Amino acid sequence: MNKNQRNSLILIIVIIVIFVLAYVGYGVLSKNGVDTSYKPTISSTIDDDDIQKASTESENSGSIEVDKQKENIDVDSKKELESENIDNKQQEDQEEVQQEDQEVTNVMPDIPLTLLNGEETTFWELAELGKPVVINSFASWCPPCKQEMPHFIELSEKYKDDVVFIFFDSFDGERETEEKLNAFADEYFNDDTICVIDPGYISYLFKSNSLPTTILLNKKGEAINGYQGMVSKEILEKAIIELISE
Repeated sequence: MNKNQRNSLILIIVIIVIFVLAYVGYGVLSKNGVDTSYKPTISSTIDDDDIQKASTESENSGSIEVDKQKENIDVDSKKELESENIDNKQQEDQEEVQQEDQEVTNVMPDIPLTLLNGEETTFWELAELGKPVVINSFASWCPPCKQEMPHFIELSEKYKDDVVFIFFDSFDGERETEEKLNAFADEYFNDDTICVIDPGYISYLFKSNSLPTTILLNKKGEAINGYQGMVSKEILEKAIIELISE
């Protein structure tokens, strides 16, 4: 063996060793679920219809105020306008306090949902108050979602008497389609797996753009723990046991 052949062989061996170490290291990180946990907070309990209604009412109110200002330009009208602005400011302050109170409770709102079969329902019709809930946001095209889904399904069966699992499919109609979702469900889900179409609730409520995302609710429906990215079976089961024991 000449010098060039020996150097080539050494280079190949070094590359193989690097790949092996990288694979083992990834396996250890995946198993331990390092740096995936986060503290979820529900940023808002207002749904799209409420937002649209509030926007419309605000626009109408603005038009009325403009008309009033055009018709009444005397001093008394200005005083009335100032008084109304004060009242509006007080109302806004009160609404902010109420919203802060909602955020402090951090309770999952009863959002409208659609099951895979097209049936319309709501979150708290699927979940059971008094039982912890595990929410998993996924997509059929997401590799980490596929990797963690088997142990999510396994644990959902193991703890089905104590915990409710609800899977939210991140559905956009393009990258995620009904055909792809149904194929994914046939491969991974059981007959009693609860899966709903998610038009963006998880990212909106929890300000998480990560797939997968897992949210854990306690028996009161409060979001107390979560994971952005893949979570291992060991970490997830430990969190479930803690939820049950609360």
